[in-house]
Amino acid sequence: DNTTVADALAAAAAADVVVLGAGIAQCAGHGHGVRPEDCWHGYFGAEGTDRTHIDLPPSQRDFIAQVLALNKPTAIFVLNGGSVALAPELAAPNAAVVEAFYPGAAGAEALARHLYGDANMWGRMPYTMYPAAWVDSHSMLDHDVAATNRTYRYGAPAIVPFGFGLSYSRWRLRRAAPPAAAAELATDGSSADLNVTLTLTNDGPLAGDAVVMAYLAPRATVALQPRPVRSLFDFARANDVAVGASATITFAVNARSLLLVTSNGDRVAAPGEYALSFELGDGAT
Repeated sequence: DNTTVADALAAAAAADVVVLGAGIAQCAGHGHGVRPEDCWHGYFGAEGTDRTHIDLPPSQRDFIAQVLALNKPTAIFVLNGGSVALAPELAAPNAAVVEAFYPGAAGAEALARHLYGDANMWGRMPYTMYPAAWVDSHSMLDHDVAATNRTYRYGAPAIVPFGFGLSYSRWRLRRAAPPAAAAELATDGSSADLNVTLTLTNDGPLAGDAVVMAYLAPRATVALQPRPVRSLFDFARANDVAVGASATITFAVNARSLLLVTSNGDRVAAPGEYALSFELGDGAT
């Protein structure tokens, strides 16, 4: 519905800061006399109707471009159930994007608290944001993720990678003790856990939460195929860390942590060398 675009643009032009909502939704009324082709077919979804595009509907993309052309600081929140490509918005120098999904009845208050800086409890991307053209060369019916280089595990091209996320604060992550050159774990699970203890420090300016992610990367000595480039095996959230304070996070790594999935869908402990990394997902650590 474009009938209020002029009013919305006038309001944005008069504002110091713009908060702009975008995203996808179920097709209201679908199945009750409303035809799928009447509901931006391919962009919106409903029971029995999957999206075939991962871009925003053209009318939204056009409106967002007009708002960003005003050159006002703009916070864009996106309401969606699946991946939405946001390349133009993320490239805009005056915009920031919040992935809100479908946050429920309390979502508006949570979003407002975070946009005003009254809360600082951001998460990390739980999916890979693909370019919009990705669907032109990859069938949504082909779920062989290894053969088609899908997901972060197999090196998919990404606008925003799995695990990425920002905070109002700057965080530092370091090992609490110097790392051992290597540790050996028995594939039968009989070895004691390898405990990796990390210190997470909040350099401010706001108290808040941070998420630390633990990844494994099988090296060439792991013969199992398909072999992922890397894979998340654990994560932990540090809650309400004050400015200047530190939190201690310990990951217990064992043979079960390093299980890989075969082409038949079985989880196995594959012998070989694995590199472990512990990351904040902000692109700087």
